[in-house]
Amino acid sequence: MSVFVDTSALLAVINSEDERHDTAAAEWTSLVLSTERPVTSNYVILELMAILQHRYGMGAVHRVADEILPALDLHYVDQSIHEAAVEMVRESWEQRGPSLVDCTSILIMRRAGITEIFAYDERFEDRGFDLVGQ
Repeated sequence: MSVFVDTSALLAVINSEDERHDTAAAEWTSLVLSTERPVTSNYVILELMAILQHRYGMGAVHRVADEILPALDLHYVDQSIHEAAVEMVRESWEQRGPSLVDCTSILIMRRAGITEIFAYDERFEDRGFDLVGQ
């Protein structure tokens, strides 16, 4: 079964100063070497690259493009997923509920039958997904 990869995990993989870096890097290596490619979305990559460019500059963005993207099975958010995700965000009355990107990830995982996510965000667990790489 494929594992979905969240922005939080990729940030920990890339940032060697992150307290979860060693665990995240080991999980990333395991996922990349497994028989099924890890999955993510274009929205996750958009969020990741925007954060990296802002915090660390273009070198980090190039690293993602060169080293991370080729290892991923990229799912593109279409109009129906985007619109459903906007509704999910609007329906959440939690002050710190899931972001639009997180909602698109949830919808993609549900549609693809993916139950595991490499993430450091317990809100996915709250929605019935199993966190890996902890």
